[in-house]
Amino acid sequence: MRSVRPTDIPEWWLRHAWLHQLFDGTGLATRDGRPVQVLVPGILNRDGGPDFRDARVRIGSTLFRGDIELHRDASDWVAHKHQTDPHYNSVILHVVLTTATPAPSSRTASGRLLPLLVLHPFLDSKLEGYVDESLFRPSDVDNPPIPCAGRAACLPATTIRAWIERLADDRFEMRIGNFNERLMELIDRDPSVLREPHPLYFETPAETQPPLRAYTTADLSRQQPWEQILYEGIMEGLGYSKNRDPFRSLARNLPVQRLRQLGLTNTGTLLATLFGSAGLLPSPRIVQDSESRKYLLCLRSRWNELRPLLKIPILHEAEWTFFRLRPSNFPTARLAAMTFLLPSLFSDNPLRTILPLLTSPSLTETQRHNGLHRMLSVRPDWHWIRRVQFGPPGTHGATIGRSRQIDLLANTILPLAALFGRTFNDSELAENTQRIYSALPLSDADTITRQVSRQLIRRSFRLTSARQQQGILHLYRFFCSQGRCDSCAINTLRP
Repeated sequence: MRSVRPTDIPEWWLRHAWLHQLFDGTGLATRDGRPVQVLVPGILNRDGGPDFRDARVRIGSTLFRGDIELHRDASDWVAHKHQTDPHYNSVILHVVLTTATPAPSSRTASGRLLPLLVLHPFLDSKLEGYVDESLFRPSDVDNPPIPCAGRAACLPATTIRAWIERLADDRFEMRIGNFNERLMELIDRDPSVLREPHPLYFETPAETQPPLRAYTTADLSRQQPWEQILYEGIMEGLGYSKNRDPFRSLARNLPVQRLRQLGLTNTGTLLATLFGSAGLLPSPRIVQDSESRKYLLCLRSRWNELRPLLKIPILHEAEWTFFRLRPSNFPTARLAAMTFLLPSLFSDNPLRTILPLLTSPSLTETQRHNGLHRMLSVRPDWHWIRRVQFGPPGTHGATIGRSRQIDLLANTILPLAALFGRTFNDSELAENTQRIYSALPLSDADTITRQVSRQLIRRSFRLTSARQQQGILHLYRFFCSQGRCDSCAINTLRP
């Protein structure tokens, strides 16, 4: 046993200590003497950017809400170049284990000076006595175990599989419900659809019931809402979990109808519009590859012409995440892939392409699946066929792989087709989408699927379909990660 020095404590354990508040909160103060009270430590961030999101900390007499960044030493802020990274503009407190005297100042890219909290003097006293080697393991803080993993081993495989498949169907229904809400919202916003004005009454607004919305077949048959939902769903799906929100915002800022007006076959205009609106057109000065720099200059020139005409919100580059993503999943690669998908899928009414693939009796299941995958295939231009961002060519290009196509089918195309079938009483279409959904093959396993498979399913059975993968995602996101064990069949059913 030996005394613990700051250099003995790894940075990942500092995150663990902050998450569980393993320090003496009395007398906590910044380096310049202001008292600190941690009300909410924040949400652990496993992606790029600050270590904890949405924390609430009282510093002095002021309550701050924002992000927390942790380092072993205060000098790491500059060493990691956070002072030039806009992702860290929302940091409210810089927490470190130790620092030199005097402590170096930390500023955000926006120029704001950050308060500094040196945590080592306040850490739990039991750390000062010894170093427990089993304690210093980089595991639970980043990948916490599933609470009922041990119990699942006592349940029959059929019980676990049936629960996962039921959750997969719940997830499918949830997607249908989300699309239906979005459909009503888009119809209500359509200026060509006349609505009765809300009647004026003398009662208070709380006592006045709004009129029920009534939608005619003509309202529901309009092409624009359906194709906008499809467009938004594909954009969100290309964003994965890390970039889903900015892709959704971009799709709503730039509706597909607006892009059609610009010309879907005009690739240069589309690329300039999408990348410019996304805030993902970098300065040519930082692009070393000459071919890519010339390509970028053309896009920036076109964007400068288009920007005053569009009059839409522009996203900031800090809203996008590249950290811990495979190069082929970079938002730049996915946005480029969407650009090359737009002309083939949205040049006409996209439902005219999709629905026959789901209902034609002359197609075999293999032909049906192959047709759906071809529909989502893209052919990049000379630049994007070997690049995933602006820079030198590499081994990857801006494509939509088969696994991502399966996810787009499961989460967007099939639920939307099922909603279309239900809306217009087409039972054959509704039933076909469910059947095709159940038969989708496995896609590549993501982090959640691997974790649940390893801890919960183990070797009780093998995953055989994308539907089961969807069920696992639903299980983890709506039960495991939210502590809803009392509502989960794996925890409540007897062996």
